[in-house]
Amino acid sequence: FSVGGAFQYPFMRPNDIIDIESEKVKVLNSDPLNNRVRVLRAQNGTIGAAHTGNVKLFQDPRSFAINVGALKTTKVLNINTEFYFDPNEALGIGSETTIGAGKTITFSNPGAGITNIFVPEQQLYSPNHNFKVNDVVNYKTNTGSSIEVWNGKAGVAKTTLDTISPLYVAPFNRDFIGLSSNKVGMTTSGYLGLVDNTVGLYYFTGIGTGEYHSLKSDFDNVITAKAERTKVTVSTASSHGLFVDDQVTFKLNATNQQIIVVKYNDFNRRIVFDPQTFSASDVDTTLNTIGVTTSIFKTGDKIIHTSGTPSGGLVNEKMYYVYMDTPTKIKLVEEKFELDKISPNFVDITSAGIGTIAKINPAIQASSNIKFDLSDPSLSFVSNSIKYPAFEMKIFSDSLFINQFLTSQSSDFEVQTSGVVGTDGELTLNIKNMPNSLYYKFENVNNAFITNEKKIVVKFIYER
Repeated sequence: FSVGGAFQYPFMRPNDIIDIESEKVKVLNSDPLNNRVRVLRAQNGTIGAAHTGNVKLFQDPRSFAINVGALKTTKVLNINTEFYFDPNEALGIGSETTIGAGKTITFSNPGAGITNIFVPEQQLYSPNHNFKVNDVVNYKTNTGSSIEVWNGKAGVAKTTLDTISPLYVAPFNRDFIGLSSNKVGMTTSGYLGLVDNTVGLYYFTGIGTGEYHSLKSDFDNVITAKAERTKVTVSTASSHGLFVDDQVTFKLNATNQQIIVVKYNDFNRRIVFDPQTFSASDVDTTLNTIGVTTSIFKTGDKIIHTSGTPSGGLVNEKMYYVYMDTPTKIKLVEEKFELDKISPNFVDITSAGIGTIAKINPAIQASSNIKFDLSDPSLSFVSNSIKYPAFEMKIFSDSLFINQFLTSQSSDFEVQTSGVVGTDGELTLNIKNMPNSLYYKFENVNNAFITNEKKIVVKFIYER
């Protein structure tokens, strides 16, 4: 539909949400020549309805600005974007492998622009694109069925484009691109693969179904951010007498309890917390991510990966560092300094497998009482057919581990232990009257006959 105002990039981008009265629509493409935008209607649970002319449009913000003061950078950063297209009005269908072969496509709603254009074989019409040679993109059908392609090799069957990832872009000019499953280079015979020069660009042999297929760029040098707001309703015992913008001091007296499972890794000789098991379906080999439970990990956590059948690219019993890609997906790096880079060198996961990842004696941010579950058998050892605890967990008020902390002089002990470590042991912290920082330490016990693989002292910090 036609619009007025600042609707072009960067004021409006693909996937932006616009409110039109009670309906929300998603922007797919903008058409500056005709002052139009192409949208997907009835988004976010709203209902598509008729609208009168000259209705105001309101944009749901997807971006925000941060004042960084005098900080500057000379780094040139990219912004990932999604290019939507109708295969019926974009693809040069054919597989004749002859010069000049292609298809003339006709636009169903051209406005004041051209009504048709000839698209050569192996090319996709993408007006005013900004793609460069070997830019990486990912293809999505968006509820339709996939485009069919052929790599040009005799005897090789056609396949669907949605089974190929990643894809590499081969631009012909500012309006036409080709796609390949491998990096390509320009030769006198056109684009050919850098690794296998017997293949080049895909031939488009079928348009599939659907009208808003897409190619989304996947740049490395991209800064991403996520903003969250937590809204809490507090009920008071009596009329609070507060007004908007009043400043209050809030103190939480926790009544619930956070349980932390503690284990010992014999191979690496490390205490680990909260091991998380993932399945092959949690592994995304395209994005190199692993699905995890919310709030378990944070960027910078050092972890141990264990697996009898590890995913391709991951090693059993190897230590990695966590990078939070989203609240429920992580990426891994082998060295901690990678996390300080704009474009870290993430572990390339080539196949999906099962595995377990566990944090190595991490710092703990506590907003509720904590129970350390010390019952796992890995915290014990067997000598002469008798099971013994291998460790004792202690809490200290100083980082030198001199002053053991048991109580803040209240009527009850804030640190309470029970059971036998390695069998049914646990240590509980009541944080109500605790200092801001405490430190935990694991010490060996039964040193006279403890097995060698259990001989380790691990210590770290607890933070309220």
